[in-house]
Formats: sequence, structure tokens, C-alpha cells
Amino acid sequence: MSSQNTQTKDSQNKKSEQNKKLLLLIMIILPFLTWYAVFNNKTTTLQEYDKYMKKAENFAKKEIYIDAVYNYQQALKLDTSNYDLMLKIFDSYVQLADDDGIEKTYEQAQALDPSRSDIYVRYINQLIDTNAYDDAVEVVTTAREKSSGKEIDELYEKIYRLYKETFLDYDYAYLYCKGYMKVTNGENGDRVGLIKTNGSGVLRAKYHDVGLYSEEKEVIPVCDENDTWYYVNSSGQKKLVPDHEYSYLGSFTADYAPALYNGKYGYVNEDFEEKNFEYDFAGSFEDGIAAVRKHDKWGIINDKLEMVTDFEFDDIIINDFGICSEGGYFFASKGGKYALYNSKGKQVGSESFENAKMFVCDEPAAVKQNGKWGFVDTDGKIVIKPQYEDANSFCLDFAPIQQGEFWGYIDGSGKIITDIENDKFSAAYSLDTNGYSVIYNDFDMPKLLRFYGADLKDK
Repeated sequence: MSSQNTQTKDSQNKKSEQNKKLLLLIMIILPFLTWYAVFNNKTTTLQEYDKYMKKAENFAKKEIYIDAVYNYQQALKLDTSNYDLMLKIFDSYVQLADDDGIEKTYEQAQALDPSRSDIYVRYINQLIDTNAYDDAVEVVTTAREKSSGKEIDELYEKIYRLYKETFLDYDYAYLYCKGYMKVTNGENGDRVGLIKTNGSGVLRAKYHDVGLYSEEKEVIPVCDENDTWYYVNSSGQKKLVPDHEYSYLGSFTADYAPALYNGKYGYVNEDFEEKNFEYDFAGSFEDGIAAVRKHDKWGIINDKLEMVTDFEFDDIIINDFGICSEGGYFFASKGGKYALYNSKGKQVGSESFENAKMFVCDEPAAVKQNGKWGFVDTDGKIVIKPQYEDANSFCLDFAPIQQGEFWGYIDGSGKIITDIENDKFSAAYSLDTNGYSVIYNDFDMPKLLRFYGADLKDK
């Protein structure tokens, strides 16, 4: 019995030793088997990848881009982090003019490596080529935030100078003011309307004259075909009608609007209660002040109809809506020379000018010295020396200038950013705060000009 137990025990020990050897053998062989499986799978994957890539390249060479994209996409599934392959897919989508595919591939590559510039450069160029300038602004802004490089900087400068021209269906368009401009039609320009500076309509051109839309009062002064003045809403429906006829009604840019009655200017409120009908001219309010004239002298009043200055000026620069101030600054002349003044009537700086254009925003205004036009800031300092035949004031870092016969635009450094010789603008006006302007060239018809560099200034 004891001998049998011993044999059994020896058998168990022998079996245990065999199991240990087998386990050791498995532990030695298993890594090799795993490596072989991985190697074999990788080899198979590489073979599949090469197969799809060869097909894709062959299709691309033959300009069969739809099949090239398919095979590139199959290859990308096998190598999902291949940035350069994404660029090939992007290029194929460009050839197919597949906007969805282009955008999707851009987003895919940009998410994979936002610091690489390649996909930004490709996408921005494609957007410019297809006139998708708004999207180009967004992408180049992202590119400058997340990447860098000479090509991106060059594209930024290119977009900065880009503009788009759109014909306006009017004979004449002029005078930006608070997002609006007058437009005219008719042989004598006797049909006047009001549109927003992006070209969308407000009042169609059917009136003899129109004023500025009041955001607060929601009315516009108009003079109809019978030379009768009253106020309408933005749909052209009558809103405020006086009990007697006025020869002129101005814009409600404050609680009072200027009016002309019996040969004298004064002010009226919404109920047409009359105040101070004693002037030979009265302007609309802006920044709490307005220009008024008695006989041949001008002065400034506040929106409480109180005098701010005496009637000490020979002239005050106003626009066609009768407004003299922008940002609390105005230009007025004494003794044949203009100077810059603040809303309290105090001269700003010591410079004097032969002529001046109103500020459009808080950027430099156009002024004339020694027969040439330059620019002055709100401190009264010359920031671009007079050198142009004519000029209009800056807004959004752009200003129109005339060199020789034609007009173009400069930036805040004085650098010309349009092709004056080839554009041949016969007239050009200041931008509004949304980046729109009006220019004239072909057939002397007005065009709406949209500067995309204005968008970049906000980024």
C-alpha cells in the first residue's frame, strides 16, 4: 500500500514537471506567436493600404476624382492619423467642387493637427477662388490663432485687401450716416429713397427727399411728390403728420427735429410743438449738439436748445442730413480757416485747414492743407500728411483717397491697398461701420463695395 502511494506520488510529480515545462514552452512561444500575428496583420494592412493608394493615385492621374476619393478614404481607414493623406483627399474634393467634402476634410485635418498650416492654406485659397470671402475671414483668423507661417501671413494680407463689388439699382447713392444712405433715380434725380448700407431696402426711391431713420422714434422724414413733408415708418406708412405744411422737416436724432416754416428754421417735437423758429438754418442733433445759423454766422446749440457757442463761425461742416458732429467733434471755420472743435465748442489742437470732411467714426478725418488732402485724428494732430488730390475720412482703418484722376483706398498706415490704376474708381466714399462703401467706375453707376479687411480688424 505504501509502495503504491509512492508510485502515485511520483507520477503526480512527474506530471507536474511536465506541465511546468509545457507552461514554460508556451510562455516562450506565445510572444513569438503574438509578434507573428501582429506582423502578419500589419503586413496585410500595409498591403491593403498600398493597394488602395495605388488605385487612388491611378484614378487621380486619370482625373477620375470620384474614385480617387473613395480609394483614398479606404486607405485612410487603415491609417487614420495620416495628415498628408487627408490633404490628398482634400485636393480631390476641390477637383470635384464638393463643398461638403472639402469642409469635412478640412475639419478632420485641422482637428488632427491644428498647428500645421497646410490645410489652412489649401482651404483659404479654395474659399478665395470661390469668392467665399466671409468664410475665408473665419478660417484665416483660426489659422493665425492656432498656426503660423509665411503663407498664412500672405493670405491674411490678401484677404485684408479683398473687396466685392455689387451693382446698386439706382442712378446715384451717397451719404453714409448711421447705417443708411440716400439713393436716387429719375432723369433729374428727383426720386429719392433710403436704403441700409448693406444694400437692403428701407424706402423705395419715390420721394422728392428723405431724411434719416430715427431708431428711437422709428420714423423717417419724407417729402412726397406734392412737396409735402411728414414722417413715415420703415414701411412707408404715415406716422406723424403736421397740422400745417412745413417747407422742410429734419430727422429725429434727439427729442427735437429741425423744421422750416415761413422762411425760418426752428425745432419741433413729435407733437409738432414749435421751438425757437429764429434761425436761417438749423441742423439735426448728434452727440447732443447741432449746428445753427443766423444771417451769415454759425453757432452750436445743445439738445435742450441752449447755445453752446456764440454765433462766431463763418461755416460749420455738416452732412446731407444736417448733422455736424461725430464722436463729439466738428469742424468750423473762422477767417477762412477751419479748425477742429469738441462738443463744448473748444478748439482741439492748433492745426488749421483749408477744408475738412466730417469724422465718420473715431478714426482720422480728411483735411486739406496747402492744396492737398491728408488726415487728422481726434486730438487735432496730423497723422497722414496732406498729399492727395482729394480724400474722405477713415472708418475701420480704411479711407478713400484720390491720386491723379482716380480713387483708391489706403489703410491706417497710409499704404495703398487697392489697384488705383486698374480699378479706375471715379469716386469713392468712406466705409460705414459694417465695412460697406459706395464707389463709381463702370458707366458711372453706383456700386456697393464690401471690404473684407474690415472684418479682420474685428478679429
